[in-house]
Amino acid sequence: MDYPFKSLSNRLLGSSNGLICMRLFARYRNLVCLWNPTTREYKEIQPLSSIEPYDRVRLHDFGYDRKTDDYKLEIGVQTDRRMSSTLVQVFALASDSWKTGKTIPYWFSRDQRYGVICNGDFHWLAAPLDQDIYFLLSFDISDETFKEMQLPKEIFKEYMYQYLFLGVLEGRLCILFSSVGLTST
Repeated sequence: MDYPFKSLSNRLLGSSNGLICMRLFARYRNLVCLWNPTTREYKEIQPLSSIEPYDRVRLHDFGYDRKTDDYKLEIGVQTDRRMSSTLVQVFALASDSWKTGKTIPYWFSRDQRYGVICNGDFHWLAAPLDQDIYFLLSFDISDETFKEMQLPKEIFKEYMYQYLFLGVLEGRLCILFSSVGLTST
């Protein structure tokens, strides 16, 4: 497909209602861009210096807020070397501006940077630095607040060292885990 920035490397940050949000980068150029492939229109978003380098980004997602009729991009950036907290920043398309949210005391797996949207909220598996247990962390896209829910401890007894992934199945959140190395009893 022909698109205006194919000479740049890119990373998908999320998509919603046909809009695609990407981080684009080349040797001397970095930007975040919203692109509508149907109309071939795109908008460059003023980049944040805190997302450089990209390996500091711990979470991201892009979605539509029905309550405010706005599109929002959320990026969470590692705040220290121990990965013990994440600073959350939200871009609202309607105001064309970034807002710094709060710092949350969680780390996120490199495999789980991309959030899962269900019932209009973003969701991730998150863990406090000093614990081997995950929480379901939800971000209300409208009021920009976090909620956490402890997951059943049974999951972690048997699958603690397996890879866990959050997904959506038939409109419901689900946790997927790898079966590599599991033994039958």
